Amino acid sequence: MGNFGKYLMERRNAKGISAEYISLHSSLNEKILNALENGDYEFFNNPFYFSNFLNNYLEFLDIDKERFYTEFSEELNSLKLNKNKQVVKSMTGLRYSNFRNRKTIIKGALLVVLLGVLFYLLFINKVI
Repeated sequence: MGNFGKYLMERRNAKGISAEYISLHSSLNEKILNALENGDYEFFNNPFYFSNFLNNYLEFLDIDKERFYTEFSEELNSLKLNKNKQVVKSMTGLRYSNFRNRKTIIKGALLVVLLGVLFYLLFINKVI
């Protein structure tokens, strides 16, 4: 467990707030809370999501962000430097997303062609 994660957990426990309570009253679910409190940077798809969820959690716990980032800057920077796995994950997701979009375009094009043929056949039947 990272130092910043331990700090977050201690602050949450000191306030007597459960993870379930936070998940019910914020946009943070329990899996995200566990990842933040365990310092599991790999859980997040990219650094933007990690930073966004961390900031939301800091606001919910009413922790001074400037002080937090100053105190844990070294640890947080070391996490962000080790993002090669994140880049590979993102690229893989992007490739899959592009492939899925191509399949959707092909399906749409086929649907348009079939509707065109159906319209043409119906139009020919009316003319004859």
